[in-house]
Amino acid sequence: MEKKMRYFLLFLFFFIFLLSSFYLFLISQGYHISLSERKIYQTGGIYLKAWPKEAMVFLDGKFKKRTDIVFGSAFLQNLKPKDYLLEVKKENFFPWKKRVGVCEKTVQEFREIFLIPEKINFHLEKDNVLNIWPFNDKEIILQKKEDKTFGLYLFNFKEEKEKPLPFFKKLKNETKIEDLFFSKSENKIFLKTISDKTKYFAFDLEKDDFWQEIKKENFEKAKERKETIENKTFSLWQGNLFLEDLEGKKKIMENVNSFLVSPNKRKIAVFQDNEIWLLLKEDDFEKTFLTRFSKKIKNPFWINNNYLLFSLDDKIIVSETDTRDILNYYEWQGFPDQKIIFNFSEKNFFVLSKEKLFLSEKIFEY
Repeated sequence: MEKKMRYFLLFLFFFIFLLSSFYLFLISQGYHISLSERKIYQTGGIYLKAWPKEAMVFLDGKFKKRTDIVFGSAFLQNLKPKDYLLEVKKENFFPWKKRVGVCEKTVQEFREIFLIPEKINFHLEKDNVLNIWPFNDKEIILQKKEDKTFGLYLFNFKEEKEKPLPFFKKLKNETKIEDLFFSKSENKIFLKTISDKTKYFAFDLEKDDFWQEIKKENFEKAKERKETIENKTFSLWQGNLFLEDLEGKKKIMENVNSFLVSPNKRKIAVFQDNEIWLLLKEDDFEKTFLTRFSKKIKNPFWINNNYLLFSLDDKIIVSETDTRDILNYYEWQGFPDQKIIFNFSEKNFFVLSKEKLFLSEKIFEY
């Protein structure tokens, strides 16, 4: 009996060893054994990268880990194929959440998660500012109240210096600036003014004294926005968005107020009065609906490759553009009659309201 028992125990331990080795091999190859379901399946995973770093990652309400301190990334592996609620949280920031479908042998990736601060602080930059327009990464154009008239300035916000634009002295005191924009390709400032009648002007920044009244059609032609991505050119003309490629030119959207290309040129955000659409390079720029609001969308800007900043009445909105599952967007209380200009280099933004110009704190680090 003792000899048989020893053989039995030896065989039992050997069987357990083989079974354990087989189990560990399956686990190492990404398989999972479900005794309750009586089946073997391969697992999947979720990879994410988030700012700020060391954010907490939750799966179906259960804390899993923090993103690492170096790259701000986290990898959740050996996940059973099914739908999960993925959440990323950090104190004093709005939470990010999305329903994620994990499949066998695949890793779902979320590489551009930005947690937005719950509160944003502003400081008063200037008084008596009538209007502002974007210019470049270091300067904006200011229209300032001066006695009974106004002045136009290039404001270098990094050096906090103002440089007067000499052509404004040529305008009548009662002139109202109806429209102004800077053409980077021509290095000119174009204006539409109203006094006793509507006039259009162009000012060459390379020649301080070169001031020219132009025709309306020349003003509209200069205002036509064009962006080329590889062999496709997108242009906005009188509310219509056109696409021109090797097959020709065609109208792809109507009633468009503006469009913006993301910094990495992989997305185009198209803005109608209260809707946002996306044209994605990965989908050959076929249009995809993003979101709709009850108020008119104003002053939109890309703040990075995945998030947009814009205003809705007295609210300031930051919205992601990842169309997988629910759309994460966040709201700050803004200012009445506000106008926003985002400063891409400093990751903050100007807000003009009631002749006061405010500057926000930095909203993210990279």
